[in-house]
Amino acid sequence: DKHVQDIFSKLKSASEKNSKGFSFAKLYFQVEEYESARRYLSSYLQERDSNAVAHKLNGQILEKLKQPEKALESFKRAYDLEPNNDLVLKICNLMMELPMEPGRAKYWLEIAEKAVPHNDVVYKLRESMLSASDGENSPAVETVILEEITMKPEDVRLRVRLVTLYQRTGRIQNGYSLCQELETNHPWPSSREWYSCVM
Repeated sequence: DKHVQDIFSKLKSASEKNSKGFSFAKLYFQVEEYESARRYLSSYLQERDSNAVAHKLNGQILEKLKQPEKALESFKRAYDLEPNNDLVLKICNLMMELPMEPGRAKYWLEIAEKAVPHNDVVYKLRESMLSASDGENSPAVETVILEEITMKPEDVRLRVRLVTLYQRTGRIQNGYSLCQELETNHPWPSSREWYSCVM
């Protein structure tokens, strides 16, 4: 803090001080002083609102400060300025932490499915969106799980989701048949998640 104050005292104009805010924000972020990082970055963004990297850092800071809605807005602004797959996944991930808004989720889901198809985060957002709009036991959720299994047949978590869905919807025989069919090949002999589901 003393080092930052020393540098600040040598800067003459408010504009110069605000411009240095990004560098200070990165330093404070690295040492986990998130409120100080937010303060310096905020002044920087007043001068240079078109810096995608700064908006991404702002989102990371706001995440650490447990402000997911504001973090989401910062990541979206960063994406608007400089689209990339990491930001799409970060946005999708944050959307699952917030109350689900199917319209907003659908927009980002369409972007994500083009940018990073069959990514776990994209699948989870799609399932969450359908669960919120159609109900967690809906045929649409089952369809999404089955489509994902087609793309990732070795993914044990998807099989667990399907068996769990069968249990919730009272289709015990379907779940039992699926487990019996899969167990003939012992595909996941050391998966605690699978055997917890089967038992």
